Amino acid sequence: MSNDVRAEVAEIFEDVFEFEGDLNLKTTPDDVPGWDSLKHIALVTTLEQNFDISLSMDEMHEIQNVGDIHTILERHGA
Repeated sequence: MSNDVRAEVAEIFEDVFEFEGDLNLKTTPDDVPGWDSLKHIALVTTLEQNFDISLSMDEMHEIQNVGDIHTILERHGA
């Protein structure tokens, strides 16, 4: 995962959740205030738009932490 992708994911978290804390691969919804089911959909939509990808329903459910996001993005060639 390139530093550019990591930085873009961090920016997405700032935009979607107004989160400016320490974002690492193990960051979970419990670590991010406001990461609930509705914001999860906003996160997925923003990831799809920014990386020009389309996530399957299984991939949407697969996201349990930031590391999962990176794994999915790698799978899509980001």
